[in-house]
Amino acid sequence: MSASKSYFHPTFAVSNINNHVSITLEIKYVKYSTWAELFKIHARSHRVIDHIIPLRQGKEKLLQTEEEKKLWSTLDAMVV
Repeated sequence: MSASKSYFHPTFAVSNINNHVSITLEIKYVKYSTWAELFKIHARSHRVIDHIIPLRQGKEKLLQTEEEKKLWSTLDAMVV
């Protein structure tokens, strides 16, 4: 889907990741692998997994328009 078309990206609906990934990372209780897997599933379902795990070389996204670049930047900030 082109970034120039107006549509609602699913990531914009996430206001609190804790509502989707209920495991809290704590130093005492090591649950990182479970948390990471849930987070990656959530990111994949919201079409931002490539902001976390880069695509293989040669498969990178080519951002052609300023709107695509702005959307990528916004989504990247939301993931961070």
